[in-house]
Amino acid sequence: MGAEMELQQMIYDTLLTQIQFGTFVYMDSLPATAEVGEHFHVSVDTVQLAYRRLKREGYISLAKNVGARVLVSFTEEEIEQHIQTFFALRKDALLDLDGSFGLLFGRIWWLGLKHAPPETLDKIERLYQKHAQQPYALWQYYEQKYVSLGNAMLTRLARQFFLFFQAPFFSAAEYRHTLGEGARRVQETLKLCREKDWQALQSLLCSYQNDLSASLHRFYRERVTLPAPEEQVAFYWNSYKKPGQLCYSLAMELLIAISRGVYPAGSLLPTMERLSEEKEISMRTVRRAVGLLCNIGAVKSDRPYGMRVLPILESIHNCDFTQPPIRQRLLDMLESLQIFALSCGAVAERALRSLDPDSMGLWRQRLSAIKGMPYYDVLTYTVLALITDSIPNRTVHTVYSELLQQLFWGNPLRGMKGDRETTNALLEPYLAGLISCLENQDIPGFCGKLEQMLLYELGDSRDHLLQLGIKEAKNILVPERDEW
Repeated sequence: MGAEMELQQMIYDTLLTQIQFGTFVYMDSLPATAEVGEHFHVSVDTVQLAYRRLKREGYISLAKNVGARVLVSFTEEEIEQHIQTFFALRKDALLDLDGSFGLLFGRIWWLGLKHAPPETLDKIERLYQKHAQQPYALWQYYEQKYVSLGNAMLTRLARQFFLFFQAPFFSAAEYRHTLGEGARRVQETLKLCREKDWQALQSLLCSYQNDLSASLHRFYRERVTLPAPEEQVAFYWNSYKKPGQLCYSLAMELLIAISRGVYPAGSLLPTMERLSEEKEISMRTVRRAVGLLCNIGAVKSDRPYGMRVLPILESIHNCDFTQPPIRQRLLDMLESLQIFALSCGAVAERALRSLDPDSMGLWRQRLSAIKGMPYYDVLTYTVLALITDSIPNRTVHTVYSELLQQLFWGNPLRGMKGDRETTNALLEPYLAGLISCLENQDIPGFCGKLEQMLLYELGDSRDHLLQLGIKEAKNILVPERDEW
């Protein structure tokens, strides 16, 4: 599904839910297309596609002078059936998402507010006052909490959480009123930010999330009586801004294979014809994907033989950093690394506490095996892959799986870390520390060491991108260690 279709589906689903839940009733005016586009950062054309679909299906009318108006009039019984069906179909995903929110966003939410400048705090206050009673428009208020982190990918992820959970949940009649009641909590949050009382802010945000979680569980326990079907709607997220571009997915797949040694340095990639046949995609897409790998210095043409995989230290000298797609992919890598760095402690703790002794032993074996590898810079990916495979929360697994792919775009930076001896000397203390923590079953120590390593990787990668002239990297926040 292309990016335009996914965005159109997102707008359509959100407004349809509002209509079916009774937020908008017969002859109510829907917001203008320009307003919806502004709220969700999508084009007016995309919003119009969603509106036209709602019109074709008989939910709304469209007229130049009047705009969009609701044409359906649902009875209370029909609204109740819509609510029951919606939440029954998403029960497992919503409860899992609720349990995953604190793991992924607990520290991120706090850091975003802590680093928010005064003008952002003022904007949050204005937006909440304006949109407190409008579930469809509340995203603009939520979004401001993440602005100071400078991470567009994080914002897209948070938007997906909001549209999958908060927007429909707050559209149910019994919770719609809580939007207005939240003004007191917003004012308290802003007061703590302006007073720089960060410990109290952390407690308040935790309390808010606990209250929302309790409400959701109570909603399913007391309100949703329809049994959850076997086939349910799952949470999904695509880390690419334009997920429809298959060339990026194929390039990433090949890059992962190169990093794992499937195609070692000096070997040839499969021919484009073979890739096109095996992957069942067009030659044009294959050529674009291989072109991306050439531009990042992962492979180089060796006519007439084909595309030859380059050694790590040669990547940076063969990477075309002037290409806008390459610069964007490197920023994608940096944004993914920031999300990992700010969430890995809580996620790793959850994963480790779910392991049995044999599984924890497997972790030790996987990390110990790195000592026999030429380069230790596979450590970050190896640890995060173990966490992704072990985490019991499906939502976190989905998100981390997407983010892991983005790390491989940092392939050209590997040569900037120095030769093998220098790289290994930098990472050896982290490797030894992580293994030691596993041997002693020191879960807090493991999580702390992992956070320390990823913060170093984040700062180091940002510095490298800035050296390469990718100025946008300066927007990515790298927190100080004492903020932990």
